[in-house]
Amino acid sequence: MKTTRPTDSSPRHNSERGFALIETALGAVVMSMVFAGMMSAFVQSRRLTEGSIFQNSTVTVVQGYLEQIKNMDFASIPHYDGDTLRRGTVITDDANIYTRLDADTLDVLQISPGAPIAKSTVIPGEVPEGVVDNFKQIDINDTPETTADDLNLHVWVWITPLDDADNGVGPSRRIRMVYTWSFNNGGISQTYVDSITTIRSVVPTF
Repeated sequence: MKTTRPTDSSPRHNSERGFALIETALGAVVMSMVFAGMMSAFVQSRRLTEGSIFQNSTVTVVQGYLEQIKNMDFASIPHYDGDTLRRGTVITDDANIYTRLDADTLDVLQISPGAPIAKSTVIPGEVPEGVVDNFKQIDINDTPETTADDLNLHVWVWITPLDDADNGVGPSRRIRMVYTWSFNNGGISQTYVDSITTIRSVVPTF
């Protein structure tokens, strides 16, 4: 007589199948967490890298302006002596500094009257009252078809005399730049503020 072997449906085997299902589910959850962590780390790393590129580009641009001013003919650099705008000793109404983008292209900056502002008083994204705003939009990523990923740079310039014959200080100028820059980093708009100050004497400094 042919006999049929009964299917093993004992509690022990049912329990083993249950544990296997739980282990598979836990493994899937762990793999998902690992993948999500790797993606998060990648995105964060990309944002940090892109942020560093924009920051370094901003510093390079501002430093380039400053170096040009430091090496201009001293008498051609405009400055405010109180409320009077001068070039050298000559009164003028031209507040432009004729900096250049390249040998053939002007990239003019205009100086602001009054005392320079402190970096700590600047509200990111706002131009202080009475300040002449030099706005520059720079295509860092070489994507001329869109401006959404451009570097937006605002430069504010003050040039004031430091001459003090009584104390042996010859013709010299304090050049102060406060600048803000913003960009979209991974869809998040970020704005920063910084400043730089130097002294230019009648003798060019390199």
